[in-house]
Amino acid sequence: MSNDVNIELQLLSLLLEKHPPSIPLTQAFNILYQTHKWAFKPVTEAGGPVPFVDKYCSLLTLERKDTTVIVKPHIPFVICREDQCSCCMLHVCQHWPSRNPSCKMCKVDILTSPFNVKVTKRFPILVNIAPNVLTKLMKLSKFVIRASTPILYEKCSLRKDPLSFPHVCRYYNSESGCDRKNCLFFHLCQRYLRGACPNEPCKLSHDFNSRHNRDIVEICGGIPMSPSAIRKVLKTETTVAELATELMARDFRILDTATDICVWNLVGQCGSGANCPCHHVNMPFWWQYQGDEKTWQSWDVDTIMILEKAFCNPMIKTVEIKLRDLPVVIDFTSMTILNGVYKIRRMSTASYYNPAYVGKLGTYYHWYWEEREDIWHEFPSCVTQGRENPQLELPSHVIETAFLSGKEELQFTISGTEFILYFHGMQMREIGRKCIRKITRRPVYRHISKCATLSLGIDAPSSEYYTEAVNVTKGSKEWQHVSTLLNTNPRKVTKLVSNLIQTRFNRFKGSKKIVTLFHPYDKKLSFKSILQNGITDSPSAIKTYGSGVHLTKHPNYSQHLHFKSVIVADVALGSRTTRANKSDEQLPKDCFGYTVDYCVDNVDNPQVFVTYNLNSIMPRYIVDL
Repeated sequence: MSNDVNIELQLLSLLLEKHPPSIPLTQAFNILYQTHKWAFKPVTEAGGPVPFVDKYCSLLTLERKDTTVIVKPHIPFVICREDQCSCCMLHVCQHWPSRNPSCKMCKVDILTSPFNVKVTKRFPILVNIAPNVLTKLMKLSKFVIRASTPILYEKCSLRKDPLSFPHVCRYYNSESGCDRKNCLFFHLCQRYLRGACPNEPCKLSHDFNSRHNRDIVEICGGIPMSPSAIRKVLKTETTVAELATELMARDFRILDTATDICVWNLVGQCGSGANCPCHHVNMPFWWQYQGDEKTWQSWDVDTIMILEKAFCNPMIKTVEIKLRDLPVVIDFTSMTILNGVYKIRRMSTASYYNPAYVGKLGTYYHWYWEEREDIWHEFPSCVTQGRENPQLELPSHVIETAFLSGKEELQFTISGTEFILYFHGMQMREIGRKCIRKITRRPVYRHISKCATLSLGIDAPSSEYYTEAVNVTKGSKEWQHVSTLLNTNPRKVTKLVSNLIQTRFNRFKGSKKIVTLFHPYDKKLSFKSILQNGITDSPSAIKTYGSGVHLTKHPNYSQHLHFKSVIVADVALGSRTTRANKSDEQLPKDCFGYTVDYCVDNVDNPQVFVTYNLNSIMPRYIVDL
């Protein structure tokens, strides 16, 4: 075991001298054998470099790029700077990596600290690492960000606020320059930062991503910052709480829109066929992993059920399953397996509360908030009774609706206390306080048999997935109604019935004005596709004003474009409108800055209407002229 530790430490020291700290596996072991020939025997007994790293090295990981295997440091711990904390992370002083002579915690060795007993027991190799190697390794790790914790050290600032972000080094901008090896300030041209550097080329650095400046960002909490973000905080009086809150609010969120499963395929009637943008599988959820060839491969149904049930529980972060008869660990936080070597993804039907309603086969999501480390509570679906221990009373479906509408945040009040949810950072904060809690979004687990019953009986007119195209009898009241709208006698009229599209339209229209408009019908589209998806796009010949769906006031507009059939549709129009421009690629704004509901070619006498919301259109008839 001691030999294995020595080999790992030698490889680790070799990697940390590189930038970035990674190297081909064969090259690393060739360098090792030149100075430590005894290492050849234990590596050979393990079956070679790859099995040796996988089996014996807890601080190294392998990454496969094409045919090359790369070895790099693996950081199995997260650093916490909060005092008196009981979490399982590696604790350091708030001044780390610098040292404050008056600070007691700075004088304590990191690995012998009572707060780090759990980490050293879990990874005994840490005890044998030299202090300088450990410092380099820790600089590669991530920091837990809490706005209530002083994640930035005092020595970074000369301002009155001891928790400000470090600013530009004044010695670096002087004639003599900065010769300090461990300078804790940014090495940037002060005049360039102000936007007025007259020197071209300039002897001082204009690079926010230089190695020294990246190190400053890393040791100041490990917060990922772009050059524009660094420039912003250097030019403003930004405190730790403001910085952490702002950056967490601008983090990322994972949407499932790119991995939607087709609900119409689940009920056995997808009319789009190979042109369907959604995945066709036989379950409302699905799990895949990305193999060596960067292609997505599916697990078997039993494994999928295990993963889905585990993922629905926010307290479960990892689960062990078999991949190619070998046990692997799934990490739900990073959505990877084998320590990040392969990616995984979850596919599902669209959210039940999605504006484009997909019916009961849509995925229900619940929202949770974290009381403390790995202790999660669900946002209840109704107001909680009892006053002694008041719970969060915000319904999950309200949060889900706000999340899907694209809002960046949601503010709400509970018992007179105001809270705010940041969707991009998945954080919740009480207004007026620095305490920030995590929130998460997880699906509600549904068994396959229950999902199968939802797709039964779709042929019944009462089913929400019921669709039908009915030929209208010539001379009937409906035929005469359509003839009046067209001001001509049609050759054929087909009535469209779609309960799902009707439900979307009813939810959208509200008190909006309903008008009858016309849209060219391209016979390349099947009736079933329109019944299931509605009018999703306009032919290029009619798309004069941007990317929206173009509908006209008169049916002869389609005849001028040589279309022999037309769709008669009810359209819900809002109150705000503006003149359409040919360059409108998204919903434009009027002269007062308000987002309009639709656009027209002429505000006084509109003939062409452009709408960007597909739920505002309800196709009624397809007419052959």
